[in-house]
Amino acid sequence: MRIRRPRPAPATRSAFAGFRLPPDVIVVAVRWHLRFGLSYRDVEELLAEHGVEVDHVTVYRWVQRAVTDRAAVLQELLPAAWHRTERYANTRVEADHGRLKARLRPMRGLKQDASARVIIIGHAFVQSLRRGHTSWPPRSQ
Repeated sequence: MRIRRPRPAPATRSAFAGFRLPPDVIVVAVRWHLRFGLSYRDVEELLAEHGVEVDHVTVYRWVQRAVTDRAAVLQELLPAAWHRTERYANTRVEADHGRLKARLRPMRGLKQDASARVIIIGHAFVQSLRRGHTSWPPRSQ
């Protein structure tokens, strides 16, 4: 009689699999490019100063891969991070400033600082009224 042994679970593939350099170097290079707005050639120079020889096209590929595999990369780097995947998770935030966007769209944006100030103050006041932080008309003392 044959004894069946359970197959080992397949190893999870790292988001950095196939790269020649360690994940720490890749993360630092991508962070420098995204956080500080450095060009790919600037990141290449900074890495060269730290003794890592990389072409700027390689840095470009790393950045592109981090746009497409962001969830996998985040999970690998920050396993304790919580990634919200529910649908409509930001609906309340979008709805809050939706009225302001609807008001600005026909105006094609704000052309002058004075008009921007008036719209922003009015929007903040209406939001305060809606939330009950302010009452209108003002109470007499």
